[in-house]
Amino acid sequence: MARPDTNFEEKKAQLARMATTVFAKYGYEGTTNRLIAKEMEQQTGASFTPALIYHYYASKEDLFKAVVNQFPPPQKLSQVIQDNVDAPPEILLRNIGVTYLELFEDPITASLMRMLLTEVQTHPELARIVAERVVPSVVMPLAQYITEQVEQGKFKSANPVTLLFQFFSPLFQRVLLNSLGFFSVFPIQIPAREEYVNSLVDGYLHGVLVEQKGE
Repeated sequence: MARPDTNFEEKKAQLARMATTVFAKYGYEGTTNRLIAKEMEQQTGASFTPALIYHYYASKEDLFKAVVNQFPPPQKLSQVIQDNVDAPPEILLRNIGVTYLELFEDPITASLMRMLLTEVQTHPELARIVAERVVPSVVMPLAQYITEQVEQGKFKSANPVTLLFQFFSPLFQRVLLNSLGFFSVFPIQIPAREEYVNSLVDGYLHGVLVEQKGE
């Protein structure tokens, strides 16, 4: 009779952490149980057979979902929102912007972003998995914050999703260009992270804030 796996959840989480590195290095299509098992052995020093992964995850999709669910960036952005939910827009947006750029300076995070961009057309389930993690924890709370700013007469009336796209698009453009190596060949100096975010927030708020009489 097989011995029960007393550390089942712990081993599942460990496998997801190992798989994060493998997905970032080899992409979704290129990741295999053999590569994950090899990473597990290298990091832990213990023997681990590829077939054993099916004991913890039924499919690659299930494993990738576990990777996304325990991946730090959505958790950190969610925490920033919670910590600043009562702060004025200029404070919340600056903290969100700086945190967003900081997170994508991590090589693994940047690699996973490139993986999503290049493989989502052939693996549309990737978009669904990421959306299921990011929308409830990041997008919806920010949309609610913007809605409240509109209701309080501070923001101009507009679709909150549109306003979110307007704010995050310049952040994503910077992340993408930096990730692809364009910054190293630009003939002009790229603004530092904080300077970029401050300029973005100032310009963004100039467009969305309601002008107060007498100002």
